[in-house]
Amino acid sequence: MNVSHSTISREVRRNRLKESRYLPEVAHAKTVKRRHLAAKYRLCDMTIAFVEFGLSQKGSPEQIAGVGKLIGYSVSHEWIYGHVQRKRSI
Repeated sequence: MNVSHSTISREVRRNRLKESRYLPEVAHAKTVKRRHLAAKYRLCDMTIAFVEFGLSQKGSPEQIAGVGKLIGYSVSHEWIYGHVQRKRSI
C-alpha cells in the first residue's frame, strides 16, 4: 500500500467496531460522518441566517462574503457555494 505502518494502525484503531473487527464499509461511513461534522462546516446560526438572507435577495456568494466581512460575519464565498450544494443534495 506504500503507507506507513502507523498510518494503517491509526486507521484500524479509529474505525474498528467495538468487538475489534474492521469493516471497510463501516470505516468509510464513519469517515464521511466525521467530515460532515468537521468544524470547517459549522458556523453560528446568525452567520447562516445572514447568508440565507443574502441568497434570498439574489446576492452572489462573493457579494454576500464581501458585505459579511464589512459587518463582522466571517464567511467565505467558497463556504457559501458549498452550503448551496449541500442544501441541494438534501
